[in-house]
Amino acid sequence: RAEIVDYLLSKGADPSVVDGKGSTVLHHLVQVSTGNNTTDNQADRLRFLRQFLELNTISLKATNCQGTTVFHAAAYYGFTAALKLLLDTLHGLEGPEGVASILQMRDYRGFTPLNLAVDEFEEEAEQLIRSYCADATVVGAGEPVALEEGGTASSDG
Repeated sequence: RAEIVDYLLSKGADPSVVDGKGSTVLHHLVQVSTGNNTTDNQADRLRFLRQFLELNTISLKATNCQGTTVFHAAAYYGFTAALKLLLDTLHGLEGPEGVASILQMRDYRGFTPLNLAVDEFEEEAEQLIRSYCADATVVGAGEPVALEEGGTASSDG
């Protein structure tokens, strides 16, 4: 597969092109499900993700037609290794403010990446997000949830 990606890129394929639903190649790379969630498959996806991130041609803040960022998708699917790579990359580019900004973005239902991780019982993704933005107020579809000292959530409402 790597040879195909390399070949397409060498022939001028534009990795920033989105599909019909507005998703980038990054969105697709983090969408792992039970059928394709093997260790080898995840390793391949991480390698491709690194490759595309190094090109720096795809906005990490890009949203598809449902308002979903790649961070939302990685949290939803519980692909924690990809989520960490994405958060580290964004932190390197924009610092903690950039990370806080992306973690506040809501999809069409009003969910943040943290809300999706919690909703899908993706505990590792939840803890990772909390560790990157421990003092942020995360707003979801319902009441705002403030992340308190120690990583516990409380409703402000």
